[in-house]
Amino acid sequence: MALEDKLRVAKAAGGLAAAVLPAFKRINLDEEVEYLVKHNPIIEEYVTRNPAYRNDLLEIAKTQYTKYRPYLIGGNMVDSLDRILSAGGMLADVAGISTGGLGNALSLGEEGVEMTFKLPYMLLYTRTGDYGAIPYWLALEAASTIPLVGDAIDMTNAYSNRAHRSFRKSIEEQFLSKVSNGKSRTSH
Repeated sequence: MALEDKLRVAKAAGGLAAAVLPAFKRINLDEEVEYLVKHNPIIEEYVTRNPAYRNDLLEIAKTQYTKYRPYLIGGNMVDSLDRILSAGGMLADVAGISTGGLGNALSLGEEGVEMTFKLPYMLLYTRTGDYGAIPYWLALEAASTIPLVGDAIDMTNAYSNRAHRSFRKSIEEQFLSKVSNGKSRTSH
């Protein structure tokens, strides 16, 4: 197999691993910049009028990634552990039907184990200033105790998606503040 083919296979395997367990997901800052340009019409207008603004956006993304890296990685780890433990919780819930509820009790215990790593992450995450995340996650955690349905909720990447959204929002806010104040290197 040629080196190019091996690299293509490795990249595909890495993408599959990231889809199954978010801990394997890597952030590409160029893709983040492209996403922001495509999904924020104000940023798109700035970059369309002055393509050099894309460089400013990338520099801000690099700075914000340094700040948000612990929350992004932590969210990926929490969601990955959640998926692994919830797979066992699903099996326990299914077994609960034939075990007189013992499986359901084991599944509920699994939720308690999950909270031992989710609560510290939630506390760490408050440093981002996204205080709405805590009630949101606690509501999801309450719903995740519902037999069978609850473990499906744990498969949604709720922690990593919220951290990623907060990361993107911080880039947008910094960029828009910078260009609206005329502080951009390229705003001559």
